[in-house]
Parts: sequence; C-alpha cells; structure tokens
Amino acid sequence: MVAFQAGGSPEKPGVPGAATPPATSLPAADQAASKPEPVTAPVSKLVPDDAPREVLLEAINDVAITYDPVELPKIKPYLLHPDAEVRKAALDGMVVLGDAAASPMLRDAARQVTSTKEAIELMQAAEYLELPSATGLLKSGTTKAETGPRKGGMPR
Repeated sequence: MVAFQAGGSPEKPGVPGAATPPATSLPAADQAASKPEPVTAPVSKLVPDDAPREVLLEAINDVAITYDPVELPKIKPYLLHPDAEVRKAALDGMVVLGDAAASPMLRDAARQVTSTKEAIELMQAAEYLELPSATGLLKSGTTKAETGPRKGGMPR
C-alpha cells in the first residue's frame, strides 16, 4: 500500500502532502523493526538497575527471535546482570538466536560469573552452539545418511 501511494503521488500536484506520510511512515517502520531499540539502548552500556524485569526479559526475547548474529552484542551485557532470571534469559536468548558467534561471549561470561553452576551452563551452551548442524554435514558430504539396515545384526 505504501508503494502504491508513493508511486501515485508525484503525478498529482495536490498529493505532495500525501507523499510526506509515506516518508514519515518509513522511519516509523524502521522504528517498529527496531522496536527493542529504546529497551536495548541501555544494553550497549549496562542494564539500568531501575528497569523492570519484565521489560528486560521481553527485550532479550525480542532480540533473540531476530535470529540475526549482529544482535548478539545487545544480549551480552545481560549475561552478567545482577538478577539471576535475567542472566538465564540472556543465556537462553543466545541459544535461541542459535549462532556460533555467541560462543566467545558465553565463554567470557563464564569466566566472570561467581557461580560454578552458571559457569558450567554458559560453557555447555557455548559448546552446543559450536556443534555442526546435521543438515550442513549432509550437504557437505562429510557424512552419509544410512538408508538400509545396519550391518551386523542384533547381539544375542
């Protein structure tokens, strides 16, 4: 619909004012696409202490479901947040995002946390993200899918 208005507006002299709303709606679309921007702006430094937990958890989720590795630095500061639930959400968010580029960030956070349990969880997540995908292995020919019965039979 925006393309139709933008295409029709230059022909009619009374519509230049109508050409302006699509221009203003495009930044709004950019802002909508980066909706977490106001919430994640503090993430580039550290999460403010007065931010409600729900807002932080939602921001982490919004960034994670972009599935874009460029967004990983926005989640990274949450790995060291004072609230354990926020730290867990950040870890889960990086796993959901699913890119191996998160592994160094998770390893770095594992060195800085005080809980041994959390450090182990961070290291395990880093290792998990570095695993090769089965689809990638099959496509590259590194491994073959077995189609017939296995050799050898069942042990008695």
